[in-house]
Amino acid sequence: MKEEWKPITGFEGTYEISSLGSVRVIPAGRRFPAGYVMKPRLGAWGYLYVNLSKNGKRIKTLKIHRLVAQHFIPNPDNKVDVNHKDGDKQNNLIPNLEWATKSENTLHAFRTGLKKPMRGARNGAAKLTQGSIARVFDLRSKDWSHQKIADEIGVSRSHIGLILSKKTWKHLYSPTASPKPRDPGSPSVSSFLADVSIA
Repeated sequence: MKEEWKPITGFEGTYEISSLGSVRVIPAGRRFPAGYVMKPRLGAWGYLYVNLSKNGKRIKTLKIHRLVAQHFIPNPDNKVDVNHKDGDKQNNLIPNLEWATKSENTLHAFRTGLKKPMRGARNGAAKLTQGSIARVFDLRSKDWSHQKIADEIGVSRSHIGLILSKKTWKHLYSPTASPKPRDPGSPSVSSFLADVSIA
């Protein structure tokens, strides 16, 4: 791929960004000669960035992948995020970048493994703990109804049904659990409680 250079918006005549993700200084200065290619830094989130300055004062910290996208990739829908298609945050070549909405960016992060879903009590939206889930099965083993368990635990009857049918908190179920006769598809209380302590 042939390297192409364009002036960085807001820093025309001072810095340029290339189609390969390089940033260079245009005029000679006290620190750099004319045409000096800057060495990007690696940020805490894994993205490469550069600090740009005017009149000897640092003005902006800019991520390389956003600079490449802003100057070389059309964005007709005015999307706000830039994805690395292969999940490599340091691969800032044009074919590897794409504009994305916030939701598209989040879905892409899960697909590429950059983000992992928060399960069970680690999910900030979770109302229950592992101990609470264990208690649900304990109460059910004592022939409590779904509604009575729901009232005791403090969630809806439908939520209790999802727990007992293994549609939520799936990561807690023992792979060797055997179903109860009266609750098809539910793990046995003994096998479940072997994995989870009651709070």
